[in-house]
Amino acid sequence: QGARQIRAAVPEAILLFILPPSVEVMIARLRGRGSEDRADVARRLRSALDELQAVPDFDYVVVNDDLPTCVSEIRALVEEGRPPTGPWLGPDRLRSGIEAILREEYGDIMQDDEQDGP
Repeated sequence: QGARQIRAAVPEAILLFILPPSVEVMIARLRGRGSEDRADVARRLRSALDELQAVPDFDYVVVNDDLPTCVSEIRALVEEGRPPTGPWLGPDRLRSGIEAILREEYGDIMQDDEQDGP
């Protein structure tokens, strides 16, 4: 929603979508924080699925595999107009990986949430 609001207010804005390099890295980062329980991780993954729907609305995708490299790619885009070059899975492969993890590792939580309703 934020990107759409920015695009509407500033049509010439360059929008960047920052992705993890893989589903496994995303999960490891979430779990590594130690601040979220299983239900929180499942909610974050479902939120990521929704956010991935917006990837086509962005001008560039930057992969945050290595923070200094990610920052360099963003800086090159902003300062030099050079697009990011890093590899990335693409939203469809990332989405399917997240969906698989939600089914396999968080299926019980997903069922509980569905029964509770919105």
